Amino acid sequence: MKNDKYEFLYSYSRSAFDEEILRFKNLEEKASRFISLYSILIAAFTAVITASVTVIMPLNEWYKWLILCLIVLTYVSFVSSWSFLFRALKFTDMPRLPLDDNFISEFSSRDLVTNHYALSLSCSNALELAREANAEKSKLLQKSHKEIALSVWLLTLSLGALSLTKIVELNMPENENVRSEQTMQTQQGEPAQPEPDFDVTAPKVVFVMDEIPPELINRKDSE
Repeated sequence: MKNDKYEFLYSYSRSAFDEEILRFKNLEEKASRFISLYSILIAAFTAVITASVTVIMPLNEWYKWLILCLIVLTYVSFVSSWSFLFRALKFTDMPRLPLDDNFISEFSSRDLVTNHYALSLSCSNALELAREANAEKSKLLQKSHKEIALSVWLLTLSLGALSLTKIVELNMPENENVRSEQTMQTQQGEPAQPEPDFDVTAPKVVFVMDEIPPELINRKDSE
């Protein structure tokens, strides 16, 4: 005989269990998106550091050592965040409701009310196991968020220090002198343009008649 009360209990238990399974999928998708974005961020930061290596090398000033320490700490924070995100994506066995020969055999031997109640208990047990798995993933994601916030601050400080150092070094007096010397060397290295001999004698002007003289015209007519 059907009992609406226990049917509702089963529906409610199954809905709660399905929501926890959906939360598990959402946590994994979130961790996957963070890893993708983080990979792009690490690659971009590495490209900037590679292009700016001349700013801190050689390490002959205290502030260059400070910048190097910031860069190293940034990479350490990157690795830590990556570790938490990667562990959040670790394969985890999630509980499912039973559907095997043993369950079918027991289901056939019990009435509908008992089956609804038994399945409600199964949903409750599976819900507890799913919450434990999700709690572990959620804890790892929370730790990764803290590390990401720290790494972003370190990234900002590193890039700001590199930019400031580059601007300061470009405006240093010795760099101005070096650029002036390079400009003078470039100008001195150019071949001198030859000058003409101002005492040269101009060639004589040649006169050419624009018209035939009359005597030559008369001579042609007489011929």
